Amino acid sequence: MAQKKKDAEKLLSTLMDIQTWQKFQDALSMMTGLSTVTLDPDGNMITQPSNYNDFCLRYLRHSKKGRSLCARSHLEAARAVSESGKPALYECHAGFKYFAVPVMINNAHITTIVGGQIIGKEFSRDNLKKVTRDLDLNIDDFEGELQRIQSMSEEQFVKAKELLETLVGMITQLNFKKYGLTREVAELSALHEITSLVGAVGDFDKMMRHLSEKITQLSGVERCTLVIRDQKIERFLVATSMSLTPGFRSRYIEFTRDILFERRLFGRDSFIVETVKDIIEPEYVALYREFGIERRITIPLVVRDRTIGIIELYPEPGLELTKERMDFFTQVAYQAGVAIDNASIFSHAERLATTDGLTGLLNYRTFHHQFALEIKRARRYKQMLSVLMMDIDEFKAVNDTYGHLLGNVVLSEFANILRQGVREVDIVARYGGEEFVIVLPETPGDGAEILGERLRQAVADYAFSGPGAKTLHLTVSVGVASYHDKINTPEDLLDQADTALLAAKLRGKNRFVRYTSAVGREVTRKTAAAKSGEKAKAKPKEKPAAKKGLDAKKKSKAKDKKAEKKSKKK
Repeated sequence: MAQKKKDAEKLLSTLMDIQTWQKFQDALSMMTGLSTVTLDPDGNMITQPSNYNDFCLRYLRHSKKGRSLCARSHLEAARAVSESGKPALYECHAGFKYFAVPVMINNAHITTIVGGQIIGKEFSRDNLKKVTRDLDLNIDDFEGELQRIQSMSEEQFVKAKELLETLVGMITQLNFKKYGLTREVAELSALHEITSLVGAVGDFDKMMRHLSEKITQLSGVERCTLVIRDQKIERFLVATSMSLTPGFRSRYIEFTRDILFERRLFGRDSFIVETVKDIIEPEYVALYREFGIERRITIPLVVRDRTIGIIELYPEPGLELTKERMDFFTQVAYQAGVAIDNASIFSHAERLATTDGLTGLLNYRTFHHQFALEIKRARRYKQMLSVLMMDIDEFKAVNDTYGHLLGNVVLSEFANILRQGVREVDIVARYGGEEFVIVLPETPGDGAEILGERLRQAVADYAFSGPGAKTLHLTVSVGVASYHDKINTPEDLLDQADTALLAAKLRGKNRFVRYTSAVGREVTRKTAAAKSGEKAKAKPKEKPAAKKGLDAKKKSKAKDKKAEKKSKKK
């Protein structure tokens, strides 16, 4: 057994030394989010595990028996992959999925990388009993810890598996002896930096900006443009490196709407180098000349036979475009494509979980979580914090008159007004129905009032979509409240903002009101008066007591007269 491990290490050293391979394996784990380890043909570990799952260490491998069961799973995977020479998917003794990827040199299998992660948390009670019985674990402790861990979705796991297979294939194809180990490891590290942006930057648009900067740093080209077509919303996303001014980006975006750009973007499957005089689109020629661009390298971003966008690099005149440099550009483009594709899936899944499906703003649940964190931060660091509560005036009439479909369009357009009117650090959410809330970190009440008035005016000036070619003009009422030392809970501040909003409604709508104790008393008084007025209308009028007595006497006299007439007839 020990001899086989040494033989595997020796074979692996033909590719790179064990210490460098360990770094490569660590980079793979960071890129994919998987736990990885390299095995010899008998399933023994050649390297130390990377990104090892703490849950596995504490529960599945805590005992000699657990480690033995884990080693048996590894052995089965290593042998199967060694025989087939192809990646394969397995389940470990505890029921978690993992896969094995062969490391091949000249079609010879030299070792195996195993990657795994906890996927989902759906375990049957029978399976839980079996696992905990086999490993001498407390079933309640095991199940409770299982529910707390952060797991991958099936889709994320498949993506990570594909990425790991691709990277292992790339690294085994590189000729380290010819080009030198230092250069290749540096390039691998560069590719890792690109992929790591997926996990480091949560916002997709922000990731695009970071990615364009990273591409320029790694490629040695100072200026670049990254273009992605978002098919879900039928638009192009454009990010440019910081060395290109915003004016370049805005002009470039105008051209991406043209059908010619569509053909240029998706009509290629390999890179092309052009000088400005070779470019056939006059708009681009004028733009490039204005910004001193003499050459354009267009590299398609292809993921699983799908072109999702392009990278445009603008090399300086003196930069030599060797075959090795162009090969590296292609690798950068491939890795960027994978990163963007992964990020779009993660971003879409996160949006589904955290945002309102109609408006794209934060949903009620996510808002309360983030708002609670902002309250804690304001209290801890004694920072200012303000809240705007907003309600579209007479929105029910829109639904009643034009239907809920048009009402949904109005809500979506209203959300866009809010989104465009706030800062990146502000929190905007749909609170319910036609009610919205904005949290303004580090903002005093005066600043919140200015924003509230600006948004109120923006809504009043906006032409909302109406039936046919018509437009609708709507207004909004705004309530403003600011954090102070008497606020004990997030709900306290929301209640004050809601009270201010109600005051704006009671004062005639289409206005903003800032909460004060006087505003609170005003709302209490007016709502109490309104309730008492409603009760008075609902209660039937009672006749005065004197009138009741007269009516009774009249009825009695009429009754006596009627009886007297009857007796006379007899």
